[in-house]
Amino acid sequence: MKRKNTSASNKVVRKTFVKNIKINKIYKVFKSKLNKHIKLNKFAVGVSGGSDSLSLAYFSAKYQKEFKNKVFFFIVDHKIKKDSSKESTNAKKILKKKGINAKILTWKGSIPFSNIQSKARLMRYSLIEKECTKNRIPFLLTAHHQDDQIETFLIRLTRGSGINGLSSMSEVISFNNNLKIIRPLLKVNKDDLKYVASTIFKDYINDPANENKNFLRVRIRNLRRSLELDGFKINRILNTINNLKKAKKALEFYKNLALKKHVKYIKNYSCIISINLILDESEEITFRCFSEIFVSVSGTYYPPRSTKISRLINSLKKVNFKKSSLGNCLIQKKTRFYNYY
Repeated sequence: MKRKNTSASNKVVRKTFVKNIKINKIYKVFKSKLNKHIKLNKFAVGVSGGSDSLSLAYFSAKYQKEFKNKVFFFIVDHKIKKDSSKESTNAKKILKKKGINAKILTWKGSIPFSNIQSKARLMRYSLIEKECTKNRIPFLLTAHHQDDQIETFLIRLTRGSGINGLSSMSEVISFNNNLKIIRPLLKVNKDDLKYVASTIFKDYINDPANENKNFLRVRIRNLRRSLELDGFKINRILNTINNLKKAKKALEFYKNLALKKHVKYIKNYSCIISINLILDESEEITFRCFSEIFVSVSGTYYPPRSTKISRLINSLKKVNFKKSSLGNCLIQKKTRFYNYY
């Protein structure tokens, strides 16, 4: 007797693949992203049971069959909803019918009662990251798509975000030093993913939270629908996002130069920053450097809010600055340097 592998069963999955021009066209987009970022390495797939993630699971199983990667499928039961365990089991059954074996990861910590969507996301990533570390999996695929990209842009627009925020989600980000998150479906729209899931699985899970107007994302989604009915061209938002990504890439280049010039990382999650990072560089480059430093030193996924970082930078310019704390970091003035640890 041996333990079942969480990867897809090639023997069964072979029957799953369909000759469908539309689906195969989307798969080509998916495959091009994985050929670029993952190649033959093993990877994990986060699945919720919705149409987006089921489509992602299908394409991942197809990619595995074609390139022989070792693939792991994970479903997270975060226990926030009363029926979350039932929902997770149903998602596993839907996948199983198509020969895709998934592992359910169950949250055993405290359950949040505020800012639920954000905390649920962190819970999912936390559980999957631990499983990826245990199995030495370097890549995690998520099912973020084009509609998510547009909604993220509109949400961040309402919050007055800068170029980083308005350029929305990146195709590849580093969760930590050992795990990269890949979003191969960012150029695929929601309706196409619903078509894939309906055609392949004949079923998918609808999350009632997607219609709950208490959540900002749902209200933004409804606003977008109204704008489209009034003739607003959503493709223009996508063009804006692409233009902002180009500007972001240029700024990232100069940020990296500034980090190399003014920042020295030392042991025990510490670094020394020259005061010249504030005095010599532009405000935007200084801000970007500090955002990255907070993530690196604190070990968190996100930096503190931009307003708090800007406030800190202004405080550091003052002669009487001695000590402050932000984002799980302690900031102290050391002669001509600021020391984070």
